[in-house]
Amino acid sequence: MSAPASDLSTRGGTFVFPGVVTVEDNHTHTGVLLLAGLRYMVNPNWWVGVQYMHGQYSTETYATAPAFPTANRNVGFSTDAVVVQGTYRFTRW
Repeated sequence: MSAPASDLSTRGGTFVFPGVVTVEDNHTHTGVLLLAGLRYMVNPNWWVGVQYMHGQYSTETYATAPAFPTANRNVGFSTDAVVVQGTYRFTRW
């Protein structure tokens, strides 16, 4: 028996299948974060820039249900972000 997708929910590592089973398993994923960027001064008050950020995190094994130990899942992930900046400096000289 499986629950409709609209009935499935996740709360901080707890997977809830209404009327069927609730499974909870928590792990800490460690990782590294790499950041690179450039900044350019258009004039004394205006700066523009771009940054790239990449995060790589460890893989951890999550138990899906005590009754099915062979159904464990390995979960690992990475993140990527690009930030475009525009900065104005409010000063009087």
